[in-house]
Amino acid sequence: MELIKQKIIDFISHLNTREKYLLYSSVIVICIIIFYHLISTFVFGKINSLEQRLSIKTAELKEMIILKQEYETINNQGNSSVSFLNKRDENFTLFSFLDKNAELSGIKNKIVYMKPSVTKQDNKKYKIATVEMKLAMISMNQLVNYLYKIESSENNVVIKRLSIVKKENKQKSIDVVFKVETLTL
Repeated sequence: MELIKQKIIDFISHLNTREKYLLYSSVIVICIIIFYHLISTFVFGKINSLEQRLSIKTAELKEMIILKQEYETINNQGNSSVSFLNKRDENFTLFSFLDKNAELSGIKNKIVYMKPSVTKQDNKKYKIATVEMKLAMISMNQLVNYLYKIESSENNVVIKRLSIVKKENKQKSIDVVFKVETLTL
């Protein structure tokens, strides 16, 4: 290493002043070019990294905006359901509603069982009232008529599950098990 250093010093000492200035200026220009290249690579690398992060954050923001809109839509629907419940007759019960419609449809004597239950929702103002019901030996027309009365009422009652079993007899009757739900306060 000492030998190389000595050779460089000897080489520079034999140069005239003009050649020394040319050598020094060339070394300075090369150092500036290397420094500029390192700085530009670092800066442009950071810019690319920032642009990538910006595009990711922009996509996340768009997704958040969409989720916020969905949340507001669902929340508004929930608020309208709760306001609907406030307008509904305060003596309304799902069990009596189904019983009354069965009587109007002429199938009250075909009811095998009605199992009511209520589920309280966590951190909600309302509960979900459900009734599981079994009807035996009814016709398809009677079933359709009954289901129409249930779902077309203004009491926000929905049929969540329905199972139909055809009976092998001359009357072409069916057995039906279904579950009905509504919101209550």
